[in-house]
Amino acid sequence: MALLKTKEAAQLLAVSETTVRRWISQFPSSFGKDTLGHYTFDETALHNLQLIKQELEEGISLQDINLSPVPQDLQASAPVYEDREELLHRLSRLEASLSQKADEVVTYQLLSHRQELDELRLVLTQLTASMDALQYPKQHIAAASLPTKDRTKRRKLISILFPFL
Repeated sequence: MALLKTKEAAQLLAVSETTVRRWISQFPSSFGKDTLGHYTFDETALHNLQLIKQELEEGISLQDINLSPVPQDLQASAPVYEDREELLHRLSRLEASLSQKADEVVTYQLLSHRQELDELRLVLTQLTASMDALQYPKQHIAAASLPTKDRTKRRKLISILFPFL
């Protein structure tokens, strides 16, 4: 028998896909997944689902259901890797994939941190410019750039307006 997907198993049992997923979540070790992480159902899994459905129809709660071992004639043979080299090769591919994913994550994090540092440098530069502007007001800079004749006229005008200075 070919492996069935969740939708096909639900149709075969005349229940919704959500119901099948809820049953699976209660007994995750009783159901297998494919290489992409999707649940697949062979004869053994379908037998377990049918048993769950029957016991629920009899009034037993989902938490009280005990999945007993499947009869020998329904047990599906698990894939056996007779070739040790094949298993080692698959394991090394998996490790390489995991290492590549970890490298991608670290690279992304480094780029994010670099962007944050650049933004902080920009803010720091702006703050430094603001501090400089506060320390050296534009009036003093403007007064220093005026010719001496204009400065004396300006002082006289200010002393007339403000004699207490």
